[in-house]
Amino acid sequence: MHIAIAGGTGFVGLNAAKAFADLGVRVTVTSRKRHDSAGEAIAAENELIDVEYINLLSSSEVFSFFAQNEFTGLVMLAHAHQYARTRAASNAIYPMTLNCLQAAAATGVKRLVLGSSRAIYGGLAPPFSEDVTFPIKVSYAGSIEEQLGFPHIPEF
Repeated sequence: MHIAIAGGTGFVGLNAAKAFADLGVRVTVTSRKRHDSAGEAIAAENELIDVEYINLLSSSEVFSFFAQNEFTGLVMLAHAHQYARTRAASNAIYPMTLNCLQAAAATGVKRLVLGSSRAIYGGLAPPFSEDVTFPIKVSYAGSIEEQLGFPHIPEF
């Protein structure tokens, strides 16, 4: 079994990759950055995890990635970057997703999971970034709502 995790070097993807590898499943995660410190750290930690730089907006690059590997599953976590603040900037998710789905279908991938941490952050600055060191250590000075800047809602 070999799983592709598109957009796999974020918080959700790295944990998914580690969980698959812990089960003995080979995983290749994609990154938008050529030198992704979090991805490189987890790949160095586990021989079943590889990280590859792939431009998911390039259909030919995505198809080559899938054709060179015998993936049995795809976990689609890639999205327009979490700091994309406009609808136009966020719309990059559509060609990225279609490129991955078309390449997966053309190369015989049988399983697909769609997911995103985008909904978790809700357009707000996330508490983590792609450059956070692994393992992730975070300490909060207040509630998560306070850290993310949610307004206080009085109880009735």
